[in-house]
Order: sequence, then structure tokens, then C-alpha cells
Amino acid sequence: MKKMSFALGATLLALAGFGVLPARAADKVLMGHTVACDSAQEVKSFVGGKSDEQAKAALNRVNRRYGKDACSVETLVFAPETMAGDVITPAGLVEIMKVEVLGVIDGSHLKELAQPIIQYVPAIAQGGLEV
Repeated sequence: MKKMSFALGATLLALAGFGVLPARAADKVLMGHTVACDSAQEVKSFVGGKSDEQAKAALNRVNRRYGKDACSVETLVFAPETMAGDVITPAGLVEIMKVEVLGVIDGSHLKELAQPIIQYVPAIAQGGLEV
């Protein structure tokens, strides 16, 4: 419970920082702990691995193939842009969303990006993958 209270407090602190984020994205700002990649193909590679592969192993595999920092796992503040594709996995359909990353949650702090960046993240399709 203490851990959950801390996480909620950290989230609320992060949300308080939304007031300084760009106004054009403020109505569609989301936050999530996810894998984020430089391209939709890298996300497809990440989620399309063996069904018993651990997330860390998948991340290492993708980064060996596409470059050291092609994908990372972070808590992001982002604005969704468009769907960029999908991939069928043994567990269900995973859609790939193009997002504009506005900030990164680092511990209990929101680190606003001076210049938003485009990344691609997996999104669980309705009725799809259970996490």
C-alpha cells in the first residue's frame, strides 16, 4: 500500500507539470509506462518475438538489431498522433501508435522535453493482449 501511495503521489506530481506542456496537445495528453521505439518496424520486432520471451530479452534483441537506443522502456507523457500499423501475436492484436513525447517521468519528477520527439509505442487492441 505504501508503494501504491508513493506511485499515486508521483503520478499526481507529474500531472501537476502538465500546465507547462504545449497547449495544442493538452487535450489529448496521456501517460504510460511502455516500450517506445524510433520506428514502427522496431515496435513490430519487439512485440513479434517468441511468445515466451521476456521483455528485457526482447528489448536487447531489438536494440542489437536496430541500434543501441532504438527502443527503451520508460514512463512517458505523450500525445497520440496516428495509428502506424499492427502486429498479430499469439496473445492477440497489438496496434502500433505514433506519439509525440512531451516529457518523461524520472522517479517522481516530470522531465519536460525542450523539443517534443516522435516515438512509436505498442497499444493493446480492444479484446486483445492481456497484460
